[in-house]
Amino acid sequence: MTDMYFNEPDVLEELLNRGEVYTVRHYPAERFAKTRTARYSKVRFGKVEVETVGDLSDALLSQYVYKSGFVTIIAWKKAIKRQQEKRKKNTRKHNNELWLIHVTVIGELDPMYLIECPCGYRVLEAEMQKLDRTCPGCGGWLKSATVADIMEDERERQEYYRLKLVGR
Repeated sequence: MTDMYFNEPDVLEELLNRGEVYTVRHYPAERFAKTRTARYSKVRFGKVEVETVGDLSDALLSQYVYKSGFVTIIAWKKAIKRQQEKRKKNTRKHNNELWLIHVTVIGELDPMYLIECPCGYRVLEAEMQKLDRTCPGCGGWLKSATVADIMEDERERQEYYRLKLVGR
């Protein structure tokens, strides 16, 4: 099954809380499998069904912003731009076309846990047994974290840097 990543905490939270979300992708949903595995970082957390709403436009954004995870179209556009810039850095091929995709949760997977160290090192729980709960990065103690925990940590980190920039 094809994976679909959710890297924006607002979008992920909307999907987890409401069971559906409208998101923007650089490919139409029909290009790959209609049913996919939803992921955040290395954690698979559910099965989703995807469908293309249409080519991205301001009219579509304003029509579906209420189920995007963002409060305003401006916030949604900033997140789209941020993800596009990340994608440009990480891939040689870049498609400027964007599509609005509707994603609906159709089933949950068994919860997979990431083990996280305060230094930022993360490992899948199955690998932790091999490491004897000791972080290879700093030698510290590893602890379990669910998708929700990791998502909250990411939101706090983003808020810290946002406040740091505003304070200047």
